[in-house]
Amino acid sequence: MKRDAFRILQATETVIYLFAGFLIAGGAAVLLVSSLVEGIHHLVAGDYGEVALGLLDRVLLALMLAEILYTLLRFAREGTLEPTRRMSFSYAVLCLKKK
Repeated sequence: MKRDAFRILQATETVIYLFAGFLIAGGAAVLLVSSLVEGIHHLVAGDYGEVALGLLDRVLLALMLAEILYTLLRFAREGTLEPTRRMSFSYAVLCLKKK
């Protein structure tokens, strides 16, 4: 009985992580495509500074989403989380971006 309940909970957890992963991956893809379209619009208008700033901002956000996705996949695969160098780098970028 306990074994069946544990399997059901594990399967539910896996489904939740997969769903969250797909949402994050889809959000990152939409973010990058929208930044490309917006960047082209600003480029045609001659707003070169706006293009660079917007592209950098959205690419950094997409990289943070990719890091979250990596963490979700790693947790789903291994069942534990330990800080990695990649996670520390993303946190450092986030702190710099807020300043």
